[in-house]
Amino acid sequence: HMGVEQPSVTSMVKKLAKRDFVHYEPYKGVVLTDTGIPVALEIIRHHRLIERYLTERLEYDWAEVHDEADRLEHHISNQFADRIAEQLGNPAVDPHGDPIPTADLDVSPPQSGETLADQQVGDKVRIERVPDNDPDLLRYLSEHGITPTTVVEIV
Repeated sequence: HMGVEQPSVTSMVKKLAKRDFVHYEPYKGVVLTDTGIPVALEIIRHHRLIERYLTERLEYDWAEVHDEADRLEHHISNQFADRIAEQLGNPAVDPHGDPIPTADLDVSPPQSGETLADQQVGDKVRIERVPDNDPDLLRYLSEHGITPTTVVEIV
């Protein structure tokens, strides 16, 4: 649940289907079409580059950047996104460890599907990704110096 009412979701999905971005069957779900996939990847690229730029260059906390990127992602050109990427050294991941699609919209899958819950006491693991949907968790982790690339020991 993302704070959006069901009728609003249905209305938007129908609009996306009319533009051939998604295939929609009521009560069965929504799937991106061949037309919709590159559009979605472009938006994801913009979003994640903005998040990275905000944290690296404007010193935003990683807990703040998701909502800010949501507001900006549809309002920048591909040229602007390319300039951001160039300024940042073409990063492979956003501040939360999620892969950033390239300018050609290629995207690398995440490194591992393992979670901290899969580990044993005493294991030392490198944090690769942190979900960006809980700002309180992100603030807590940041306060304790835990971000992607941090090595932690399971206790």
